[in-house]
Amino acid sequence: MPQGARSTDFNDYMDEITPYTLRNANYQITEMTKRHPAIGEYIQLLMSGSYPWHRIRSAQRLLCIADKYGY
Repeated sequence: MPQGARSTDFNDYMDEITPYTLRNANYQITEMTKRHPAIGEYIQLLMSGSYPWHRIRSAQRLLCIADKYGY
């Protein structure tokens, strides 16, 4: 990489956190739909629009809450 630039090797991340680092909206929707279809629909609505990655952190937080408290 040229000086001042950076490069990320996603293979260096643990498998558990790779989906979070890729900012993949479809992953969030799929994972929450597995837990409950209504939650998946909510995440899909949350992520709808021109810039779904704009709300990716909210979706990730909901997924963490579901993992921690169950659903």
